[in-house]
Amino acid sequence: MTAAATASRLDSEVPSSAKHDLMSALQINSALCDGEADKGLIQAYIKWKAIMAAKEKSQELSWNGNRPTFGQIIDLFMSRSMFYSHFKFFDQAVKHPEMLEWLEETGACSDVDIWGKEKKFYNFVDLKEWLRKVEVDGESSSDGGRKKGKKVMKKKESEKEESSHKGEKKSHKGKGKAAESSNKRGSRK
Repeated sequence: MTAAATASRLDSEVPSSAKHDLMSALQINSALCDGEADKGLIQAYIKWKAIMAAKEKSQELSWNGNRPTFGQIIDLFMSRSMFYSHFKFFDQAVKHPEMLEWLEETGACSDVDIWGKEKKFYNFVDLKEWLRKVEVDGESSSDGGRKKGKKVMKKKESEKEESSHKGEKKSHKGKGKAAESSNKRGSRK
């Protein structure tokens, strides 16, 4: 069967032979299309990469008929609702080098480096929370959020210094503006 015939057959109820033909044409590993629940983010990421590769491959191939839609490609792996509700987070995650290293299992980032803890499996709730924290912090770090802690500590130290300088201002109260301005200049040294 040609790739074009396979794509057009997907528009109706899809026989498993048409799915197999399309998977073969797009060079999709059938183990990724088993319909079994994902076993954590790493497995989900592998599926996401395979979906994206299949999408790209479908664009490169010449089709005699209709090219398979992105939705049809997704259907080979999972439901579209699952893809669009959960797998969308990978689009954001791969923009952060340390998360990409963790997802690719390069060994450069440990679970503790990324998540601040170790678990058997991480899920989309974990990823969504990590992305939210990165967005709030305005930066990502491979130290599991410890940079944020350092930022907070520096901010608190800065606030302490400011409040101690305010106390100095109060102690000079009544001595005029000259005393306050000399105190301000002295605190900058």
